[in-house]
Amino acid sequence: FNILRIPFNDKKTLKLVHDVDTVGIFQLESEGMKNLLRQMKTSRFEDIVATIALFRPGPMENIPEYIQARQNPDKVIYPVEAIKPIVESTFGIMIYQEQIMQVAQRMAGFSLAKADLLRKAMSKKNAGDLSKLEEAFIRGCVANGFTEEIARAVYALIFKFANYGFNKSHSVAYAMISYQMAYLKANYPDLFFVALLNSVIGSESKTYEYLQEAKAHNVKVANPSVNYSMGHYVLENGTIRFPLLIIKGVGTALNQAILTERSKGMFNDFYDFVVRMSTYRISKANFEALIDAGALDDFQLSRNTMKAWLQDALAYADMVRIEHNQQIYIDTSLVKPLTLVVVKDDPLDKAENER
Repeated sequence: FNILRIPFNDKKTLKLVHDVDTVGIFQLESEGMKNLLRQMKTSRFEDIVATIALFRPGPMENIPEYIQARQNPDKVIYPVEAIKPIVESTFGIMIYQEQIMQVAQRMAGFSLAKADLLRKAMSKKNAGDLSKLEEAFIRGCVANGFTEEIARAVYALIFKFANYGFNKSHSVAYAMISYQMAYLKANYPDLFFVALLNSVIGSESKTYEYLQEAKAHNVKVANPSVNYSMGHYVLENGTIRFPLLIIKGVGTALNQAILTERSKGMFNDFYDFVVRMSTYRISKANFEALIDAGALDDFQLSRNTMKAWLQDALAYADMVRIEHNQQIYIDTSLVKPLTLVVVKDDPLDKAENER
């Protein structure tokens, strides 16, 4: 797979953008941008480029005119046929700075360097330079066979949009990233959401938003697990596995301690986990946080059972832990663990504690 070789007419990708399914997509996930996308009804890559160029403080003033022209392309009037190939793709409206330069080059014979001076003068409203360049533009147009009336009309059109024009090369570069992310979301949602969630570890609001979005795309999400989780989100048989680090009360040190101990062998049961992890001197509150988050659910016990017997499990861990010559050993043959009495979970309390 090569992200630089994806097709730019992928139906699933273009439908995703058309349907404004853009949560998590670079440049396209703000509410304002989503509102514009709904009006744009995008159907091609070029539409994404235009949307990004329009959604800026200045160019936004052109949005109503652009949308109207887009909805009625047959009614667009071009002041002169010569500029139609330059502005036809944007329905007669100059939304890119490059279009201004191309029109000056095509009609007045400006070099691109001189056309860029015109663009700069217009965006800065430099009266002295504008006056000189206007006369040069009109002379150039007349020399190229256009009437002075047409030349002045086109110059006025350029002036109208020059202050709001956006650099198309920037807009295309942004749209490339937007399209690539939309392509991944449309075609590889599980991998896309793993990467997206890993990018917002530490942000509770974004994590919640992206988890809801993943579920809306039928991507399965599994609880954190002391036996299977890593420090970041991972894909596990098509299911996104929560990281341990997402749990409040589980910091980098505790996460690393669990991974280090697990590398010696999986945790067999509740007592095995408490005994082995107690050698790292982690607190009772840390154990409770792991239980409430569902990270110990693999042991097939209710969470209330594990919390009710946690103090006894810690006491048992103290009895089977031997410290000698600054080394710690565990000898479970010294004492038998108590038989756990099941305590049922209350669904509402369980859900609230997990949250």
